[in-house]
Amino acid sequence: MDRFYESIVQEVQDRGGICAITSGMACVKYGVAQSTKDCDVLCDEVGVDLMRAVIAKATLRGATAAYHGHITPPLDHRWLAGGWTSHFIWESLPVVPQLDVFSVAPRASSNWTDAVDGLFVEMQIVAEMKRTDRAKDWPFCDSLGVKLIDSGELTGWLHIFEAATLEELASGVPLPDDLLERRPALRLIGIDHFDLRKALMVEQTFWQELDRVRIRIHQDFIRKYMHAVKHDPRVKNSPLDVQHQLRIEHALEWLPQCPILDFGIATLIEEAKMATQRLHSKEWMKFLPDATKHFCGLKRISLS
Repeated sequence: MDRFYESIVQEVQDRGGICAITSGMACVKYGVAQSTKDCDVLCDEVGVDLMRAVIAKATLRGATAAYHGHITPPLDHRWLAGGWTSHFIWESLPVVPQLDVFSVAPRASSNWTDAVDGLFVEMQIVAEMKRTDRAKDWPFCDSLGVKLIDSGELTGWLHIFEAATLEELASGVPLPDDLLERRPALRLIGIDHFDLRKALMVEQTFWQELDRVRIRIHQDFIRKYMHAVKHDPRVKNSPLDVQHQLRIEHALEWLPQCPILDFGIATLIEEAKMATQRLHSKEWMKFLPDATKHFCGLKRISLS
């Protein structure tokens, strides 16, 4: 399965597209996970059409690709640049593979296209993407942070949420002032172990709430599009190219390009902070990082 996904990314790259594997398969690549059955891929605007063409002709044990579910937006740069994700499956297999395609890396603070290493995106981007609302993703943040530091990348300090690990590293690894500015909780290292643990807990809660608000926004904005796709009899059992054109038709009418920008990044962050404060006291809010930098790449593109 991994070779199948890698062959898709390799072909897009060979044809001039910028794309890279992230998330679970990247964690396997970097030695912090053992296996994964699905694949997440980042693909730039130019490469999106190439990616769709490669997916359309990619077969696995005789199965061809299809859009996954009514909720899936079209694989089109006008919506992916706004933060949407397209989902594909290869049906009729004992284990159904799923390929998710992004153009914008959620929570990334820098341009992922500058951080591609072969078929994979670099650890820094993967670690930021793993700050989700799912508890199972957080151990990968710690492991990737340690890996980064071991490789000489001090940005690893930004991704570790285990207080004992941070305190152990502090005895032999530099902690630059600019990273202290980016992550205020790090100032507690060596001062008070329990305060450090609490600040890290609050920060993790904030990232989880930020992801929950992000997901809710997309769910609210996609309802009319999902209804249109679900009740269009032309969609069911159609070839991928037909499915795609029908989804474009419905997206043009019903799917906003960039829900987060429409909702407002500042408003999103404030909601996440309010939710965090309901779970923890106000005094700990001063240790939260500036999340406004973590919406890198979001933009609206003309529909014409």
